[in-house]
Amino acid sequence: MVRKDAFPAPNFKIIKGHTLQYPAFFKTSILASAITTLLPSLAHAEEPTETHKPREVVISASRIEMAREESGSAVTVLDSDYLEQNQVRLVSDVLRDIAGVAVSRSGGAGAPTQVRIRGAEANQTLVLIDGIEVNDVANGGEYNFANFLNLEIERVEVLRGAQSALWGSDAMGGVINIVTKKGDGPLNGKVTLEGGSFATHQETLSINAGTDDYHYALSGTLLNTDGISTASEARGNTEKDGYENATINFKSGINVLDNLSVDLVLRHMNADVDTDGFIGGVGAIDTDENVKTTQQSGKLSAKLDLMDNQWTHKIGFLPTTPITSILTPVFVITPAKATSKNTSIKQTCF
Repeated sequence: MVRKDAFPAPNFKIIKGHTLQYPAFFKTSILASAITTLLPSLAHAEEPTETHKPREVVISASRIEMAREESGSAVTVLDSDYLEQNQVRLVSDVLRDIAGVAVSRSGGAGAPTQVRIRGAEANQTLVLIDGIEVNDVANGGEYNFANFLNLEIERVEVLRGAQSALWGSDAMGGVINIVTKKGDGPLNGKVTLEGGSFATHQETLSINAGTDDYHYALSGTLLNTDGISTASEARGNTEKDGYENATINFKSGINVLDNLSVDLVLRHMNADVDTDGFIGGVGAIDTDENVKTTQQSGKLSAKLDLMDNQWTHKIGFLPTTPITSILTPVFVITPAKATSKNTSIKQTCF
């Protein structure tokens, strides 16, 4: 029989302030464990390190480049490695991964796609591509993400929360800032051929080069798929809604002087998606309707730095033309076209 006093219980005492007073042998054991745990980390900390993780720089939080941890805003950045690892084709698909962002699409690839931030409406999210505001005034002021492909994207910044003080009334919900890659290093290129289910295939070509004095990057992609039927196949709607997308992007820049640079961005997109009709009480049915969309955008800008880069002047000209046509077997609905030409002037003094 084991005596009850063979394993005496620790003698804890409650003192003022409701603090536990441990016996001496417990203090020694805890101290020894702490020293054993800290020694490897201390030894590792003393080792010299040659590389440091670069700070993540964002623009959307303050309209100027600054470290994300210094912005004081809720910003999420998805870089090119993240997009590649997740094999992103449509940018709207990866936006679903971000907390506070809701994405809704009414059908398969190419169907109207809305992005909402923190419960705000889709036309209250400002979308910029290489500094160009692409919200479509002919579409109620919102940007349709249905046709935006992952074509040489460097990063996607999502700024959550009201930003009207910095970006205007279109940014009541937040800002999505998309930046494409610029040329770097000697002339190089890449060709990608991909295929998958539903007769889906995509071909991509890109070339780029860059030095300290200039850079340029040209990329293009073709995406085709037979898609799926938006209308229920259980009701005999077997016609698939196909989708085609052709996108070209050009980005370049040159340093005219040590403190003067000029940049040019051009983007062209053609898309064609088959759609289904709708009958009240029945729902979606197969029809021969399709929607064709063309969007052209560009930006020519110049940047002048004065007083040892403490005073920056920027001026830019931004023409944007989105065109959407709805075609049916009987008639053609007049295309919705809205052309905007803006000139932006900004001065920054630090």
